Amino acid sequence: MLRPGRFDQVITIPPPSYDALLGIIRFYTEDRFTDAELRDCALHAVRREATGADVERWARGMRRRVRQEHRDPTIADLLAEIGG
Repeated sequence: MLRPGRFDQVITIPPPSYDALLGIIRFYTEDRFTDAELRDCALHAVRREATGADVERWARGMRRRVRQEHRDPTIADLLAEIGG
């Protein structure tokens, strides 16, 4: 973030690592899936250089999708939101 006249440093924040994304996905999916199921999702997220905000959006989309279809979520629903 840069504001003219305020900062003379630029701080770069890299996207979360695979392990961090795995934890973020686990948090936002409320432990519905096993780690084995979430690994594929985390790999897709790393490839997309996803952020925690992206994961939150995908989890909300997954919940919306299954709520409209009156069923429980599957890992395929989450992958569909990620685009994997």
